[in-house]
Amino acid sequence: MYPIKLLDTILQAVAFMTGIILLLFFGTTGYLYWILLGLTGWIIVSSLLHLISKQKIGAYRIVVWSIYALLALVAGLFIVSGGKVAKVNFFFWPFSIIILIMYFILSIMELQTIQTKGKEDLDF
Repeated sequence: MYPIKLLDTILQAVAFMTGIILLLFFGTTGYLYWILLGLTGWIIVSSLLHLISKQKIGAYRIVVWSIYALLALVAGLFIVSGGKVAKVNFFFWPFSIIILIMYFILSIMELQTIQTKGKEDLDF
């Protein structure tokens, strides 16, 4: 599973850096928004598959899932309380950056544990 995890990490990094480069050099905020939205969706699906398929869950993964749940709860409460979609999009930017950075760190940590221990896991 090491090659799949490595490919997952590389795809995340390349897509995120492409979005940042587009934003910095060309000011294409719309493209960066859709790249971040796609990456955040991929991270949630990947984390959910990992949570379902893995028997032992590490402490850092529990912290990451707690922060995901907190962000989802805040967004849900904001929408239920009558918040506008434009405001949700305004808050999406920093939350997605937090989620991307946390998942990238988590991926690197898991790559190191897979590589050092030679263990197999089922994380897509």
